[in-house]
Amino acid sequence: PPRSTLFPYTTLFRSSKYLHRIVLQPEYAKLRKIFVKRYGYFCWKEPGPDAPFDIAKHVKNVNVPDSARGCEDYESPVTETQLNTIILPALAKDMDEDKPQWEELIIPDFRYDSEAEEDAGAQKVPRRSARIYRSHHAYMDGGSTLMLCANMYSPDNDTGTDTADGAPVCCTAPTFPYMVNPLAPPKVPAWRQALYKFNCALLGLTTVGKILYEASQIRSRFLTPGPYSGRHHFSLSRPIKLSMLKEIKEVTHTSLPTILSSVIGASVQALDQRLSAGGSEGVNDARSPNSIPIGLVGAILPYPSHKPRNRFTVVNFRVSTALRRTKLENLSATQRSMSTLATSPNGYINYVLFRIFGKCPAFVLQFMMRKGCTPIIYSNTPWASERVKLWGTPVENVFGWMPLLTTAGKIFVFFS
Repeated sequence: PPRSTLFPYTTLFRSSKYLHRIVLQPEYAKLRKIFVKRYGYFCWKEPGPDAPFDIAKHVKNVNVPDSARGCEDYESPVTETQLNTIILPALAKDMDEDKPQWEELIIPDFRYDSEAEEDAGAQKVPRRSARIYRSHHAYMDGGSTLMLCANMYSPDNDTGTDTADGAPVCCTAPTFPYMVNPLAPPKVPAWRQALYKFNCALLGLTTVGKILYEASQIRSRFLTPGPYSGRHHFSLSRPIKLSMLKEIKEVTHTSLPTILSSVIGASVQALDQRLSAGGSEGVNDARSPNSIPIGLVGAILPYPSHKPRNRFTVVNFRVSTALRRTKLENLSATQRSMSTLATSPNGYINYVLFRIFGKCPAFVLQFMMRKGCTPIIYSNTPWASERVKLWGTPVENVFGWMPLLTTAGKIFVFFS
């Protein structure tokens, strides 16, 4: 859009109107409730007559504080560095219980660091906004968030046509080009699905015991309690060369998650060697000489509807990092480890455990989150198979971060 002092406010108006219409739909009623802790349990609170739901508290413009004016200056651009070092660390804090804990934050004028030095007055840099969606995980997981965004990023909304009240057209049957459609039934034969469920029932108790035991035994320098403790939040976003990944995939006949997991394992191993060489004595490092534990985030498909919900799960597996092996040998070993996850009952059993712990007293859930966390969490999030638009404006890039305020030391999020 052309540069205009009205742009920050027209963008805010359109988003507010659209999301207000979404939230008023029956299937999104949860977004009008507040997640609270009462009498030792987590529960939902309906907004009272003295504090009704107000969309203006959820859709807001955001910028870095202007020390000269004593407030946020929405006319000044925000750079990548400012986003990662000032805005995102502040958003890592818990949201208060004075409103439902979700927000859409809009940066009206966002610049990549490479553009920051260009003359804004000459209008060489196009106007670009950045939008940040964040919510408490009790409301929804990544799959439900993707479906919520798909209503706005669908090609059905490309024209940016507004309704009489100024809100963009609400897409009732979105045609978003999903990489993986959360609503689509799995492409797995019925007999295999039945066999998997039988395997979960047969090995359920054994799997539960194994999961809880392995989680309790994880000790690593990459868990925040310990010699490298401290609630420090760092955000970093970098593009990945998809052509390189495609070439590795075709040559090695391995999956994309396997390749990314292997890369994470190799980089963490190199960092671990540097830390060990620095004289980190007394560190309880449970990483075996040949592998490191990683928690892979997945989802139980299909989702029944667009209704916000949690169907995510975490499966722990080990990435081969043996020094005596070549990189390709470690990649093959990691592929063998990951190939067992599809038939393992761990994913579904973990999902069931999450649901059970969620109904327990709050101290039980918080204890499990503290004691049973994986030191490294990895999420490969399927996005879109082609470029999409938001109300007629092309979406350039997508990034995300895991909102896990647990003891996990490193969290990787990949969008594909």
